[in-house]
Amino acid sequence: MASYDYDDVPYEDRQQQDASYDPNYVPEAVKTFVVHLYRYIREKNVYEIHQMYEGIFQKLSERSFKESPWPSVDAVAPFVDNDHVFCLLYQEMWFRHLYARMTPTLKQRLDSYDNYCSLFQVVLHGVVNMQLPNQWLWDMVDEFVYQFQSFCQYRARMKNKTEQEIALLRQYDQAWNVYGVLNYLQALVEKSMIIQILEQEKEGLEQFTINEGYDYNGGSNVLKVLGYFSMVGLLRVHCLLGDYQTGLKCLAPIDINQLGVYSSVTGCYVTTIYHYGFANLMLRRYVEAIREFNRILLYIWKYKQYHQKSPQCDQILKKNEQMYALLAICLSLCPQVKLIEENVNNQLREKNGDKMARMQRYDDEAFALYDELFSYACPKFITPAAPNYDEPLVNYNQDAYRLQLKMFLYEVKQQQLLSSVRSFLKLYSTISVEKLAAYMEVDEPTLRTILMTYKHKTHAVGSDGKIVSNADVDFYIDEDTVHVVESKSTKRYGDFFLRHILKFEEMINRMERVKLECCFNILTKAANGVLTCCGLVVIIYSLWLLKKWGAGVSQLEAITVVPKPWFIYILFGVGIVLCLSSLFGQMVSKHNSLTVLSIYVVAICLTLILQGGLVGVIFFKSNLEAEFPDSIFKGNTDFKNFLSFHVSICRLIGFTMLLAQANVVVLTVVVWVVGPVPEKYSPSAGLSDLEHSFLVGLESS
Repeated sequence: MASYDYDDVPYEDRQQQDASYDPNYVPEAVKTFVVHLYRYIREKNVYEIHQMYEGIFQKLSERSFKESPWPSVDAVAPFVDNDHVFCLLYQEMWFRHLYARMTPTLKQRLDSYDNYCSLFQVVLHGVVNMQLPNQWLWDMVDEFVYQFQSFCQYRARMKNKTEQEIALLRQYDQAWNVYGVLNYLQALVEKSMIIQILEQEKEGLEQFTINEGYDYNGGSNVLKVLGYFSMVGLLRVHCLLGDYQTGLKCLAPIDINQLGVYSSVTGCYVTTIYHYGFANLMLRRYVEAIREFNRILLYIWKYKQYHQKSPQCDQILKKNEQMYALLAICLSLCPQVKLIEENVNNQLREKNGDKMARMQRYDDEAFALYDELFSYACPKFITPAAPNYDEPLVNYNQDAYRLQLKMFLYEVKQQQLLSSVRSFLKLYSTISVEKLAAYMEVDEPTLRTILMTYKHKTHAVGSDGKIVSNADVDFYIDEDTVHVVESKSTKRYGDFFLRHILKFEEMINRMERVKLECCFNILTKAANGVLTCCGLVVIIYSLWLLKKWGAGVSQLEAITVVPKPWFIYILFGVGIVLCLSSLFGQMVSKHNSLTVLSIYVVAICLTLILQGGLVGVIFFKSNLEAEFPDSIFKGNTDFKNFLSFHVSICRLIGFTMLLAQANVVVLTVVVWVVGPVPEKYSPSAGLSDLEHSFLVGLESS
């Protein structure tokens, strides 16, 4: 989401670049950044890409490039194998940073357009082999539309243009052409087949929204999500052009009444509802505009602490103030206060309460307040056509805004004429036409005209083609009597219960999953605890056996070479391995980390193999008694029985511990599978290059 607006700063033909800026100098921090970002894009590690893009890029920009551009793409290309697609992505960020921090030159505006064209051509005609965060993909579309708007505003300020600039504008007359911008956005929508995907999702055949657009099967999300966000981009462009009906049609495939991928990115959510609400306001669908403004303003109010940490915080807060102004306009023209939440209403009264009270009057002051709020809150309208360079150079960047303001104020003037009708209708349930005409000091034919005008102005054509009412007070005339019907908002009990049923089902599924995780975690901890105790017992038992062995051997006569008590040593080793592995398991259980758990699973499997080998030695090694001469046991039957009995016990203990450890391994693997698994993607190899790029392949014909 663009965090800046060119209409807030008057244009001057200057370059705000540091004179000491060297485009070929690459600081070590930037080198590290591009190398790691390139690696994460190749690995499809969306989480790390998002961290680099939202965190590191912003920090480096603030620290090292606050008033200068980043190093040029030619300077960083050698560090990323001269990858063509990555260089396009880097340039996209480079130009976005330039627009945010400095005033771009005309040449830079043209170069940025060329870069977007090249990037979109790759997406449209290549087999993209990367996954990018939704935030970045939204920023691409948002910035593309913003730079188009900025270029149109720049081109419309003809008064101070130099001959060189005019020559460039003549030469590159197709750059940032409105048809080119619309065609790219529409092409992304069509090539991604996002409309069909959303239709199939309604039938349960796709999981685009559930997966937030990501492909968990190793594919790419770039084309689909760009196509999805391009529908929002088309809405915004058409709003800038004043074509509100077409803009809403472009957004129609997205169910705006439900949360979706558009609401997963805060900037997209705010932009979508802002332009959707504004378009409905201009089409006199005030109820729909009020409902959506209320929803997004309540969302911003609830999560204001989170927004303060966002790089788009300033722009979100600005849009928040603009939407409160638009909501004040809607409620002044259509007083449906019952449609907004208490918190939103309180904020609205605090910000615009006095203005709304004065806007109810039919006078010049009220008219001026409508003008003020509209001028503050409306989009920065554009004139997409290029000027006639042969005519005298004049600024016409405000022409589109003045036209939209004129249309809006004309509608307001008509609405204000009807305010007295609404006031009288609220006082009666039935009243004769003659009596109402007398109260309003008009004749009956004029009153009937006013009532028909009121009926027309309080109704509009909805997005589904049906006539919808915006009036809080409606009426009908029967035999010269006006019957007043106070409209009441129909509560959608079905939608309310469906939303909460789905929410509770999700909570129950989550609780069952947590319960399952807790159960297996507890079992694993208990098993590790028991194994720790068993390991200690085995160690103590082994030490006791070793002591008894020494005492027994010392009583033997006529033996020069004493065999090693291998079964005791093996049992001692099994005990130590049991203790260490179970203690390690107890420590691992306290860390909710897939990486640590994965390391533990591998380690415990290797330990199990080691224990299996040790126990196998006890089972299959030849009898220890055979290593002693038969004459030794003639007078020492107790020692012989001691050996036979405890070798058997060691075999039993070893086999039992092996089974117990195997059970722990099974439980640990179950915990690893059941537990939360973060997003992790592996690169798909074997795709051919597009102009030397690992990130995209050629489309098969």
